[in-house]
Amino acid sequence: MQSIETSKIKGGAKLEKSIESRMNNMEEKLCNEILVKQKEISDKQKQIETTINKQANSAKDLKMLMESKYEKEKRENNLILHNVPESQAETPDERVKHDKEMFMKVVSALVGTQENVQVDKIYRLGKKQAQPEELHERRELKGRLMLIRVKEKEHVDILIKRRTQLRDKGFPNIYITRDLTPEERESQRKQRAELEAELQVVYRGPLTGQMKRLKVFSLFTSAVGMYVAPTVMAEMGKAGMGIAIMMGSVMGIFTLMTPVLIHLVVRNYVTQLTYDPSSDHYTANTITLMLRTRQVEFSPADVHVPDVPGMFTTFVAKGKPLFADANHFQPIEHFGRIMGYDRPVDLKLGKRPSPDQEQPPA
Repeated sequence: MQSIETSKIKGGAKLEKSIESRMNNMEEKLCNEILVKQKEISDKQKQIETTINKQANSAKDLKMLMESKYEKEKRENNLILHNVPESQAETPDERVKHDKEMFMKVVSALVGTQENVQVDKIYRLGKKQAQPEELHERRELKGRLMLIRVKEKEHVDILIKRRTQLRDKGFPNIYITRDLTPEERESQRKQRAELEAELQVVYRGPLTGQMKRLKVFSLFTSAVGMYVAPTVMAEMGKAGMGIAIMMGSVMGIFTLMTPVLIHLVVRNYVTQLTYDPSSDHYTANTITLMLRTRQVEFSPADVHVPDVPGMFTTFVAKGKPLFADANHFQPIEHFGRIMGYDRPVDLKLGKRPSPDQEQPPA
């Protein structure tokens, strides 16, 4: 009996141990499955959050895009005039009338009677500030920016395209820009900040390749002409002295005068213009007679803009006439700096003599 009871006790212990082992296995398996499910749920949750964030960002980007597009469309008929002298009239109507007359003078100078530019709105940007009396007398008021809204967008494009003619039309200090959105202005500011960190190529002459090829061809034909000149002159001498002199003159013109004449035309042409932000200096490259590069280094203070520019002359830097196309400056602000468009407007017509200098009537 004792052995039977002992066997039962051992069997019960084994059974209990087996059940406990199975329970532990089931518990471990269940815990693993729970962890896996929790991970799957967490991954799904993250995926859903990512999708929601992407959709929210897409909606935000779409909203910003629509707002930017709306801003551009709202400003596409606008123009900004810089350095227009501001009227000191007492009433707003008189000041608006003065600004409209100034704008129509600019329009007349650029397009004449070809386009009927109609003004929808015109006003100054910013708060009007009182100016010192001495500036009033000397006509040196720079004036706030002037915003003009025209009725036809095509007129904006025409005026922007012809704005580089303002200096030659009698408005050397006034220039025109588009009405940029805050995002566009910030983008331009960042681009300028990035470019200021290194030497910038702000201008490349669009006809540089053609100029060089023309000079190469001219020098090559001159060299060939000089090589064959003795043989030709010897043969022409047999026909008579008059014919020899005539042929010598013709060959001299084509072999010697042609390269010189071409050089006189293209010597002022700027092939490349670089800007060094650290020293605030520009370096202009031109082509010499023998196709070498000549450099002229100057600062904006060294530039003189003649009232009546000569042939192929845009400005004079350190006494050297230079020709550059304003439409190929990148960015265009460098052209404005070189030409002095960022300087205060001085419209003084002459100084009144002091009482001591006034002559008594005869």
